[in-house]
Amino acid sequence: MFIDWDGQALPARPGESLLATLTAAGITTLRHDGQGAAQGAWCGMGACQACLVNVDGMPNRRACMVKVAAGMTAAPATERAKLHKMASAPPRRAADLPERRPDVLVIGAGPAGLSAALVARRAGLNVLLVDERGSAGGQYYKQPDIAGMPIDAQATEGAALIARVQAAGVEILSETTVWGAFAGLEFAASRGGAAFRIRPRAVVVATGAQETAWPVPGWTLPGVMSTGAAQGLLRTAGRIPPGRIVIAGNGPLNLQLAAELLAAGADVAALVEAAPAPGLGRVGTVARMAAAAPGLVRRGIAYRARLRRAGVPTLWATQVTSIAAGLEIETDGGERLAADMLCLGYGLVPETALPRALGAMPGLSTNTMPPGVFIAGDCTTIGGAHVAAAAGTLAGAAAARYLGLAADPGEAQARMQRAAAFQAALWRLYAPARPLLGHITPTTIICRCEGVTAEDIAAAQAAGAYSHAAIKQATRLGMGRCQGRGCVPLLARLSPESVPVGLAPRAPVRPVTIAELAG
Repeated sequence: MFIDWDGQALPARPGESLLATLTAAGITTLRHDGQGAAQGAWCGMGACQACLVNVDGMPNRRACMVKVAAGMTAAPATERAKLHKMASAPPRRAADLPERRPDVLVIGAGPAGLSAALVARRAGLNVLLVDERGSAGGQYYKQPDIAGMPIDAQATEGAALIARVQAAGVEILSETTVWGAFAGLEFAASRGGAAFRIRPRAVVVATGAQETAWPVPGWTLPGVMSTGAAQGLLRTAGRIPPGRIVIAGNGPLNLQLAAELLAAGADVAALVEAAPAPGLGRVGTVARMAAAAPGLVRRGIAYRARLRRAGVPTLWATQVTSIAAGLEIETDGGERLAADMLCLGYGLVPETALPRALGAMPGLSTNTMPPGVFIAGDCTTIGGAHVAAAAGTLAGAAAARYLGLAADPGEAQARMQRAAAFQAALWRLYAPARPLLGHITPTTIICRCEGVTAEDIAAAQAAGAYSHAAIKQATRLGMGRCQGRGCVPLLARLSPESVPVGLAPRAPVRPVTIAELAG
């Protein structure tokens, strides 16, 4: 089938996202910011709002979340979109909205959420599992959107877990956004453009994490996207960007993406890794990793061998310092690389809006949560998929016990300890040779939504804006469509003396339409 993109007919496949279709066609410019600068997709998971486009006359649709359909007409976003007239209707109160009352609400269908839902349901509770994406699995267990697409061991493991959750009787609502959390365990959500309320007896929040921004000159250029976004396009739709691809950052996800792209036939030009090359001094670390998770170590060795066979160079102990138009990349080692697509992956940050709206803070134990609130997975601290799955099982069991039922978490505690030991060794192996975030110039954009630069923040601080809230008021940092998901974690790292850390979460914690709010 074909869709119309700004007057151009593009081949598309049923089930894939609009972003997948555009990426396969080599189209990277999706919008222009308020200063007229071209921008493209970044996170690929619906969080950053950088891929907003117009679809069938409706503005502000996320290309990474919208599924293509025959005859679809789409175009780059315009900063001034026309408001669509809504049919008049009598005023409604929140109490008039449709309401769901499960025993347990689980928010997020990644490894932690799926595991929590499964153990709570097996304890005999009515469980509602909601997720913003079109299918369960989260970022680690991504499932293909295209029928008949081959899947690897990682996706197969996720499919088996999803099948167990469904067989247990958990109700899964995909394409559902929870955008408000209020006192008394009341939640506002939307699905298919219609708002409704959820009032559970207990809630497990498992909203996961997203990749951190890499604020160097040029990081907002079209053709620069996160490593996770590129992997999502490959795993869900089998789409690879045309041309030369450079992958840069810190951590094993970049190695995995490089190997997967090579297997799919992509032209991977280089892997740029901030950690030093493994040497004899790291043998003990690798041995500890192998003892905790031998299968994952074997997988990593296979990825590295694939890059060597393909002749893909790895630039160790190297960071990207700037990106020029045309994706001319400079590094702190003096290398100059050319690419048609640059994938950046320099770490993850927890998605904390809902936990904080409920009175929880990242890193707190389950025992310190408000009554009936349990959080699990990477939205607390970054521990990886296997730590998250075990933590989800423990959180689901804790929710069941809170509601007076016995729940058996099995060996979840031991599994979490083994997975945590593996992660600790893994990050010792990938410790960067030099501190990250050392390449920001005065004109580097920190808040891509509002175009706030490092010198804007410095000027606000010089004028007396010490807290994050004061910097927000002075510069508009964090007031864009992503609601601070990209820039506020950067501000916390750039200005550790600023207090309090972060901005107060307010409903809606995810962007929703006026129609949904008026519902």
